Amino acid sequence: MASLHAASSLTALRLAGGLLDAAGSLTVANAALGSLLGWTTAAVTSRIGQPFATLFEDLSAPLAAEIVRIASTEGQWHGEVFFQDARGFAVPIYLVVSELADADTTSANLLFLALNYAEQHYALSDQLRRHTLLQRLWHTVPLGVIATDGAGTVVQVNDAARELWGSTGVVPDPGTAVHDWLAPLAGEVQLLIQEALQRGTGGRLSDAPFTAAATPIVHLEVQPQVRRGQVESVFVFVEDRTADCLLEERLRESERFASLGFMAANLAHDINSPLQSLQGALERMQRRVSAGEPDLRELDETITRSLSVVSRIAGIIGPVLDLARTPTPQQVRLPVAKLLEQLVEELQMHRRMTSVELLVEVAGDAGLVETDPGVVQQILTNLVINGIQAQGGTGRVMLQATKDDDGTVRFRVQDCGPGVPLEVIPHLFTPFFTTKPVGEGTGLGLYGSRALAIKLGGWLSYLPQEESGACFELTLPGVVADAP
Repeated sequence: MASLHAASSLTALRLAGGLLDAAGSLTVANAALGSLLGWTTAAVTSRIGQPFATLFEDLSAPLAAEIVRIASTEGQWHGEVFFQDARGFAVPIYLVVSELADADTTSANLLFLALNYAEQHYALSDQLRRHTLLQRLWHTVPLGVIATDGAGTVVQVNDAARELWGSTGVVPDPGTAVHDWLAPLAGEVQLLIQEALQRGTGGRLSDAPFTAAATPIVHLEVQPQVRRGQVESVFVFVEDRTADCLLEERLRESERFASLGFMAANLAHDINSPLQSLQGALERMQRRVSAGEPDLRELDETITRSLSVVSRIAGIIGPVLDLARTPTPQQVRLPVAKLLEQLVEELQMHRRMTSVELLVEVAGDAGLVETDPGVVQQILTNLVINGIQAQGGTGRVMLQATKDDDGTVRFRVQDCGPGVPLEVIPHLFTPFFTTKPVGEGTGLGLYGSRALAIKLGGWLSYLPQEESGACFELTLPGVVADAP
């Protein structure tokens, strides 16, 4: 009979199991069932003839009866149930109850098998808890996160990133290339993404503004996920630093004015001495003029000494005034060609330009720019001098100006030097980082130039070159011509 064959097979089966009759009472149980329940063989044998529910203390009689009914009418039942082991712990098991084919009506007609499911159950529960927590963090964290697959296609974007990108007026959908998402940001971001996808290396970019006007300043970090040598995904973390940058600017202002208080006492002491000298010289001159016996030679010497004292006082006060003054860009509207013409006139008088060829190209549609010419010339001069130094004081530097369809004006400064090594590119705009010999660079030139570009509403970036040479690009908002 099928039931007798099943009973004999259960003794050799490592999976816990037994046989039930039509009423749901236990008729046969194997040794593995005792091991699962933590019972002795005698304890298991004592349950023979008792209802199915007595095997699992937490399995209620109505539930056990329902399991038996379903297995008898539908042929099988399976699911997860719990029982309390000898130590008092709740143990999940996966239970299968199946009707035996060709079973006689006087003996067992149901076979049940039980698998200890504790490890899988708690692993799954822990995974579900982590998944729920990650989903909650994903939607509530204030940090913008963009996740891509190994090909650079965006697969998920959290709410903070959508809100941040909403300020640009364009929010691409998931499924688009990550470059489309990062298009409003500086060109260096594309290099970071390319390095992450191709080489599996991460990187960061500090205080990068969106190219659109009146948009936030962000800190951006790219982190690839590599498994078995392959990039499986890339996470782009974007933090809105607009408020922090404003706060930092205010703190710098506060520190500058606080330092004025410490300088006031020293300033009064330093000015007092030359002022007394100036006062004495003027009084002596006044007495000679009043007495009607002015000596022109002595008068000339007195004036010369007085002017020297005034220059000394101005030298003392000048740095203090510079410290107290908050630099404000002076907005002047002028043609791009005129701006570069003034720059070239100043560069031609620079001592480093004696052995360098400076080529200037201005696109015919470069149009107008509304900015502070002095600040722009300061940035471009710094870039030109860097290019000259990179070529050892000789060679050629190219200065180009073009305009995009949206009015953005682009100034590019390119030299013919050895270029910038890949490992140096991420640190170019880091303060105090320099590759120049000691005494020739402080590491603040490019960092300060980018800060000036941001004040003008623009951005300064490095453009990688396939051939030799380095190329830097300054972008500024242009002036869109009025419609007729």
